[in-house]
Amino acid sequence: MNKQGYQATVGNKNLNNFAILQVDFDDNCFFETYHQAFECLLKYYNSRFGDTKQKVEKRLNTQMCSINVVDYEFSGITYHTDENKTVVENSSNNSNDLELKTSKLGESRDEDCIQQYDLTKERQELLMQQQELERAKQEQQQELERAKQEKKEELERERQEQQQELERAKQEQQQELERIKNEQAQEFFKQHQDLIEQQKQLELRKQEQQNLKNTKKKSTTVKDIFNFEGGEKLTKMGAAWFVSYAYYEKIDTKHLNWDVLQSSKSKVTIYKRTTDLHNFWLQQLKSISASKLSNKIGLIPTQINKMIEEILNEEVE
Repeated sequence: MNKQGYQATVGNKNLNNFAILQVDFDDNCFFETYHQAFECLLKYYNSRFGDTKQKVEKRLNTQMCSINVVDYEFSGITYHTDENKTVVENSSNNSNDLELKTSKLGESRDEDCIQQYDLTKERQELLMQQQELERAKQEQQQELERAKQEKKEELERERQEQQQELERAKQEQQQELERIKNEQAQEFFKQHQDLIEQQKQLELRKQEQQNLKNTKKKSTTVKDIFNFEGGEKLTKMGAAWFVSYAYYEKIDTKHLNWDVLQSSKSKVTIYKRTTDLHNFWLQQLKSISASKLSNKIGLIPTQINKMIEEILNEEVE
C-alpha cells in the first residue's frame, strides 16, 4: 500500500550527512501532516539541546534540518522516539516490509553532524559579532580622533584670536601711554615756562623792593655836599629827581621815575627857574658818588651815573 507523507530529516541532505527521524502517527510509518513532522523535530531537538520552537524554525531556515514529502509503503511497523534515541518496533517481525527511499545514518553520526554544524555556525556568528564589534570600535576611535582634532583646531583658533586681541590691546595701551606722555611733556614745558616767568617777575619785584629800600637810606646831608652855586635849590629838588627829570626832558619822554613823588609839581617849577645852572649841576654831580645822593624815586647809583653821561653828551652835541 503506497502512501505520500512527510519525512523529518536531521542534518544536511545536500552534504550526504543526515539522519531520518521515524515516528508513526495513526499506525503510519511517516507523518501525514507537516505539523506532525515539525512536532517530531521539535521534540527531538528539545530533548537533546533544549531548543524552542523558534530555534527549530531557525534550523529549518538554515538547512540544519528539513521536512520532505516522500512516498512509502504501509507494513504495520510503528516508529516512535524517546528522549535519547530512535526506537523501531516491528508488529509483524519482518524488518524488510518497510522500503525507505532515503538513507538512514546512525544516531551517533546524526548527533555529531548536528553538533559540528552548530559549532561551525556559532563560530561564524561569533566571528561576525567580533568583526562587527571591531568595526564599531574603529568607527568610534575614528570619531574620537575626529572630535579630538576638531577640538584641537578650535582651541588653536581661540588661542590665536586671544593673542590678536592681546596685541591690539597692547598697541592701544602703548598709543594711549604715548599720548599721555606727550601731553605731560607739553604740560611740564608750559609749567616750566610759567615758573621761569614767575622767577623773572619775582626778580623784578625783588629789585624794585631793593631800589625802594635804597631810596629810604639816609645819605650825607646835601648841605654838606652841595656847597656850590645854587646848591640850596638843587637840595630842594633832590639830585636824583633833578637827573631823572632832565633825562625825561632831554633824552626819553617815557622815563617817568621823577613823577612818583607828590611834590613833583613844585620841583618842576624850581627846575624851570634854574635852567642856566643845569649843565653846571650835572658836571658837579658827575664828580660826586651817586650812592651819596638822596634817592626816593627808585633809581640805582649806576643808573644815575649813566643818565648824567647821556645828558651831558646830548648837551655837547
